[in-house]
Amino acid sequence: MALDARTQTDIFNLERVEVLKGPSGTLFGGQMAGYGGVVNNVTKKPFESFRGEVTYTAGSFGLNRFTADVNSPLNADRTALMRVNVFGHSENSFQDYGFLRNAGAAVSLAFKPNDKTTVRFDADVTIPTKNLNGYTRPTKGLTASSIRDLHMDFKRSLSSDDIGTPRSTVNAMAEIERKLSDHWISRTSYQHGQSGEKGSIFFVTYFLDNENIQRRFRIFENYQIVTDNIQQNFTGDFKIGSVRNRMVVGLDYFSRTLHNQSMQPIFQIYDTVAINDPNGWTPIAKSRINDIRQEKGQPSTNDITGEKTYGAYFSDVVNMTDNLMAMLSLRVDRFERQSSRHNGVEADDGDGQTQFSPKLGLVYQPVKDKVALFASYLNGFSNPAPSLNSETETYTYWKPEQANQWEGGVKLDLLDGKLSSTISYYNIEVKDKVRSLGDGSSVQDGTQQSKGIEFDIIANPLPGLNIVAGYGYNDNTFTKDTEANQGKRAPWTPVNVANFWLSYRLMTGTAKGLGAGIGGNYAGKTYFDVDELFSVPSSTLFSATVFYDQPKYRIGLKCNNLSNEHYWNFYGQPQKPREVLLNVSYKF
Repeated sequence: MALDARTQTDIFNLERVEVLKGPSGTLFGGQMAGYGGVVNNVTKKPFESFRGEVTYTAGSFGLNRFTADVNSPLNADRTALMRVNVFGHSENSFQDYGFLRNAGAAVSLAFKPNDKTTVRFDADVTIPTKNLNGYTRPTKGLTASSIRDLHMDFKRSLSSDDIGTPRSTVNAMAEIERKLSDHWISRTSYQHGQSGEKGSIFFVTYFLDNENIQRRFRIFENYQIVTDNIQQNFTGDFKIGSVRNRMVVGLDYFSRTLHNQSMQPIFQIYDTVAINDPNGWTPIAKSRINDIRQEKGQPSTNDITGEKTYGAYFSDVVNMTDNLMAMLSLRVDRFERQSSRHNGVEADDGDGQTQFSPKLGLVYQPVKDKVALFASYLNGFSNPAPSLNSETETYTYWKPEQANQWEGGVKLDLLDGKLSSTISYYNIEVKDKVRSLGDGSSVQDGTQQSKGIEFDIIANPLPGLNIVAGYGYNDNTFTKDTEANQGKRAPWTPVNVANFWLSYRLMTGTAKGLGAGIGGNYAGKTYFDVDELFSVPSSTLFSATVFYDQPKYRIGLKCNNLSNEHYWNFYGQPQKPREVLLNVSYKF
C-alpha cells in the first residue's frame, strides 16, 4: 500500500525493509514508484502465541529510548490476534543546538471468522518534535571545492531549539483475505494516511562565499498530505498441463491531496553571519522571525492540489522447465491531476494521462537451487507538472517521462546455504525529461542515464560467524540537457558505496550467547548541484558492538563512528561524531 509521508516515521513497528530495484514494479508501480526503485516497509503482524519484548537504550548526547512489542491471542481458539508496539525517544544534539522528541504507537489485529477468511486491521501514529533544517544551498560566490574546506566549527549549530516543530503521521489500514479455492486467494485492502504539521519553521542556509552564510527561513502555517489507497488482488498458483503458473491480477486506486498554507516569498532572510566569527552567532529566535515577517508584510498563500491514479496490472511467473522460469508483467495507469485551488479560486489546470508499463524477466538455473542466471527489463514513468512551452508559449501538459531498465546477473546459493551472493549490472535510460531553458520556458527532450554494478555477499562459514558485505558503482549522467548540465552527474549521487559487517557469537559452552561485531560503511563524494563545483567529501565510518544474548534477556554495547570522523550527509548537514549506546532487552 502506497504512502506519501511528509513526516519521517520511526522503525519501531517494522519487521524488515525490502529494497526493490528498478523503475517500476507490478504491485509497486504507478505514481509512488521512483526510477531507482521502491522501499517497502513490512510492518509487524500478530501471531498465535503470547510473546513480547521490552527494550531500553541509553547513549551519547542525551539519548533515551524505550520500546515495547507485545503479541497476544485474544481468545482461546486463537482466531483473534493482537500485536501492539509503542516507543518513546528523546535525544539532544552533539551540536550546541538541536533535539528530537518522538513517540508513537502501532496496533495490528487479525481475526479469522472461518478457515477461509482473515480480516486485518492496522493503525499507527508517530508524533515527532524536532528542528527542521533544509539542505544546504551553495551559491556562485563559493570558491571552496568542499564543505570540509570551509573549516566550520563542527559543534556550532546555525539554528536553535526555539524553532522546534511538532509534526504527526497517522496511518490506518483494513484488509480482507479470502481463500477462493486451493489455487486462488482474494485480498481486498484499504489504507489511509495523513502526515504534516502546523506552524512549522524550515531553516535553510545559503553559502554566499567562503566566509559568509546567509540564514533563511520559511513558515508553513499548515501543511498536510492526505492519501487513500485501495487494492484488489487475486493471487493464483496453478498448472496448465504440466506448466506451473504463479500469477497476480489486481486493481489499484491511489489519491493524494496536498493542503499548503505557507509564507510567500518562499525563503525570507534572517541574517548573514561570518562562518568563523569569534563572537559566535545569535541563536535563531521565533520572536525575531515573527518581527521580520511583520516588518516585511509577508503574506501567506493557501494552495490545494490533488491527483488520482487508477491502475490495473497482472504478472505471471511460468516454470517453463525445472531450471527455466519466465515472467511477464504489465501495468496500466490512468493519472488524473485535479484542478488546483489558489486562495479559494479554482484554476483550470487539471489533466489526465494513460500509460502502460511492461516488465519481463528470465531466470535460468544451470545448477538447480545453487546457481541462477537472471535478466530483466522494466519500464517506469512519471507525470511531470505542466509548464510553459518554449515553442507554443502556452501552458503545456507534458506526456509522461519514460524510464527503461535492463539488468542481468547471477545469484549464488552455495555450501548448503552458507554462502549467498548476487552480482548484477543495470542500465536505466530516462527519456522525454522536461528541462528548463532558463527563461521560464521548458522543452521535453531531455535524457538521463544511470548505469552500474552491484555486488553483495552473505556468508556463514562457521557456526556463529556471519559476514555481510556489499558494493555499488553508479554512473548517473545527464546525457541531453542544457549546455551547462550536459554530461554532468545528478546531484547527491555518489559513484561508489560499500558496506560490511562481521559478527561472531558463541554457540556452546558456559559463555553461550556472548558475541561481538564490527563493520563499516563507505560513501563516495557527492555534489550539491549539477555544476560539480561544491561537494560533500567521501566518508568511511566504522562501528563495533559486544553483546550477551540469552533466551530471556539481551545486553548490548555499541559504538558508532569509532574513529570520530567529521562527516556530512548528502545534504551538507553535519552528522554525529563518536556515539556509544547501551541497550538492555527483556523477552517474555
